[in-house]
Amino acid sequence: MIRRWGLATIAVSACFLVAGCSPEPANVVAVPTQTPSQTPTAEATTPSESNVDLDKEFRKIVDASCDKASDVGVTETLVGQDRRLVWVPESEAYNDFTAAAVNDTEGIAPIWSSEVFAVCIDAINFSMLEEGGSTYAITVSGDLAAGTLHSEYTLENYGTFITDYVIVDGLIIGVTSETPASTTVKTIRYGMPSMRDIEHFREAIDEFLASE
Repeated sequence: MIRRWGLATIAVSACFLVAGCSPEPANVVAVPTQTPSQTPTAEATTPSESNVDLDKEFRKIVDASCDKASDVGVTETLVGQDRRLVWVPESEAYNDFTAAAVNDTEGIAPIWSSEVFAVCIDAINFSMLEEGGSTYAITVSGDLAAGTLHSEYTLENYGTFITDYVIVDGLIIGVTSETPASTTVKTIRYGMPSMRDIEHFREAIDEFLASE
């Protein structure tokens, strides 16, 4: 069970990037879908044809990456931290759950929303803001031929969020995220998580359900 909330949960993802930030919903700080005054803004410019093309390619990449993760599973490893975010396909759901935070020795807690994953936050922000009649005003630059992209966006009351992406075969395989609170590097592997991580994923779900 993993939801696509009607939220631009930038603060949620920032939370998960920091060691010790619990993935339990009681500790999630969610930012409601932006009203016009809250919408991430970028300096108004007249985009060149190349910028328009890059924006379109970025949208394709983030959508494809999120879809791939949902279809086949994904493991996002936080470099320098004993923490991974794992997501299994619906066909491999455990007690209706499909995602959890784990480490080398145990399951930590269920993950409730796909925005927590670096491969999905941009795709979800695009779709949710469009559904609300708004625009995800993210500024994108980089060199697709070299497999590198860079994005920046500003959210009122939260500051500027900077992300560098490594792209291979049209999919995100690495992310460096800089928030006002921290800088975090993630490596991304598509497909079923390791057997050890699946065991810890199930452990996290069992512990959560036992506490209810």
